[in-house]
Order: sequence, then structure tokens, then C-alpha cells
Amino acid sequence: MYHLPLITSRKDLRGVKVLLRTAFNVPVTGGVIDNDFRIRKALPTINWLREAGAKIIIVSHIWGDETTSLKIVHDYLSRMMDIGFSPSCDCNEAGKYIEGMKEGDVVLLENVRLHDGEVGNQERFAEELSSLAEVYVNDAFSVSHRSHASVVGIPRFLPSYIGIQFKEELDHLSLSFNPPRPFVFILGGAKFSTKMPLIRKFIEKADTVYVGGALMKPFLSYEGIRVDSEHVPPHVEPIDDIVDNPKIVIPSEVICFDGKQKHVLESRECSVDKGVIVDVAGTSLDDLREIVRESAFVLWNGPLGDYEKGFFEGTIGLAHILIESGVPAVVGGGDTIGVLSKAGLDYEHGFAFTSTAGGAMLQFLAEETLVGIEAIHKSNVLERE
Repeated sequence: MYHLPLITSRKDLRGVKVLLRTAFNVPVTGGVIDNDFRIRKALPTINWLREAGAKIIIVSHIWGDETTSLKIVHDYLSRMMDIGFSPSCDCNEAGKYIEGMKEGDVVLLENVRLHDGEVGNQERFAEELSSLAEVYVNDAFSVSHRSHASVVGIPRFLPSYIGIQFKEELDHLSLSFNPPRPFVFILGGAKFSTKMPLIRKFIEKADTVYVGGALMKPFLSYEGIRVDSEHVPPHVEPIDDIVDNPKIVIPSEVICFDGKQKHVLESRECSVDKGVIVDVAGTSLDDLREIVRESAFVLWNGPLGDYEKGFFEGTIGLAHILIESGVPAVVGGGDTIGVLSKAGLDYEHGFAFTSTAGGAMLQFLAEETLVGIEAIHKSNVLERE
């Protein structure tokens, strides 16, 4: 793992223009922010830079289509601080809002993905963004698996650092590479292409790999149980080499839904003629409680049920088990956080750490690096040379 410079190591930022990449991609419904988790997690770095006297230019994106604006995030932040807003991320336009900035001032640029140069990682766009500032800070771990201009392009032109939130993500997720034991890895959701390789990897690192959500269905299918084909797509890689590994645990009881009624059944009894597995239940949560109680560290990514259809009791149940146990737990995944947020459990409610990342968390766990990490490292190598 590289040693990446943390922005708080700089003591000469008074009056310096800092380009800060954050991850304000928060869900919005009907003009209202549904979950401000990622905004709150960005505040320590923003506030530190303000106190250091930097002139802070924030670059970010937001969920939605090609017209979605960050103005809603600006309005949210304006309740906490004085913050300007540039209605364009085009550098010529944005420059008008940056001129005259004073020490501690903050300006948020419009959704950077509205510019073609962002997702395309155009060098010219990265250079233009870099011209707005003297220092770059990446505090957007959750998008640092993307080869976008504001993530990997800007570090080619500016001295580059990571922010406070980025450092916390690295420190806590890296615990899983050399974990306290017994170590339990709990994986749910349905992203087979990214999560099956993680199951293989963590069979070697963890003492128990608990497989829930739709991910359990290929294991049942392998045993000859007829599960719904929607959740066992044909491209799922063969699991012959791991299916009998004693470290793998799948839920013992599930909620089987036939479209009208829910039934608690043993997981191997919920075949397609009886319904679809939509959540864990009963003895599954008892088993998880015992597994967690005997562990020294838990890493959890992905909901245990089909939360989009309203089945989230198992996910919330696991969250309470972790909180009540007192066992250090690192929790992440966009879907997981979405479920926990609705239950008021998304932000350090008894967990050792709650990650802002979804896909970036999975990729970092699998590869132990991200393109955004590599870009910061290379930037500092070039600066030393």
C-alpha cells in the first residue's frame, strides 16, 4: 500500500487555491435530498481547509441524468457555511466566481459530469480544471475507481493529496487485508461479477464468509435446488471449487415470497414452485448473532434481502446485531447504506466505520488499490523527481 500524503500535513495553505474533489452524489427525490450521508462525511476536510485559510474550489458530481444540478447541495451547505456557486463547471465561466475569493472562502462548481471532458478523461479539461488552483485534494474515495478527469487527470498537473475522509476509508478498509481474528466477511446484494471474486479472495483471508442476498442463490442452484433464474444469470462463473468450502455459510432460513404471501422456510425448501427468496429470517439471524459474537472483526457489504421490493428486515436485523455486539465492524456499500439510512443507522451508530463507497469499496477490497490512489501516488513521484 502506498503512503499517500494527507492534506493536513500542509501548513502553508493560507490564501492558496485548493481544488477539492468531493463525492456529493446524493440521492434526490422530488427536489429533496434523501440521504445526506456523503455530504456530512465531506465536512471534516472542508472545515479543516477553511480553518487553514485556503480558498476552496469544490468539484463534484451528483446522481441523476445529464441535467441534474448540484445547486441542491449548495443550498444544503449554505445552511452551514458561506458558500458560492458557479452554475457552470466550464473553467472560463467558473473563473468569474473564483476571482476575488478570500481566505476560507468556498465555491462549489456545477456538476462536473455535465462537461464531456469529465467522464472521457480529456487531458485538456483536466488541465483547465487544474488552472483554477494550486493544490489538488481527492476526498472522493467512492468515485476513485473511475478514470475520470477530476479523479486521475488533475493529479498530473498539481501537487496532490488525499482528504480526511479518503484517509479514513483507506485505513479502515485495509484492516481486512491483515485482520484481527476471528475475521468474518459478510457479503450480500446481487452484483455477481464483482462479488464472486471477493468470495474467492476472502475464503483465504477470513475465518467465515457469510453469503446472503441474491448471492446465495448460485450455491443453492449448485445443490440442485430450482431458484428463480433472474438471480442466477447464466454468466455467473462456476463455483465448483468453493461451494464445499467449510468457511462459507449461507442463510439457514429465509423469507420465501410467492407474490402474495410470505413464508419462513429453510433456505433449501424455497424452490421456484413455492416462491422466491427475498430476505433472511428466523434462525439465520440467530446464526449471525452467534457468528458475530465469536468474531474479533466484521466486514460487511451488501443488503441481505431484496430491499428494492421492501424486504429489508434482515439487513436492519444484522445492523442491530453488530451494534449490540460491540465487535468492531466496517460497513459499506451504497445499497446497504441506503437501507440503514432509512432506519437511522447509517452514520457511526455503533459501527467502527461506515464507508461512503459502493463499487469503489468492492474494487479496493479485490485489488487493494484504485486508479484514484495510483494517480495521487504518481503525482507525488513526479513532484519528487
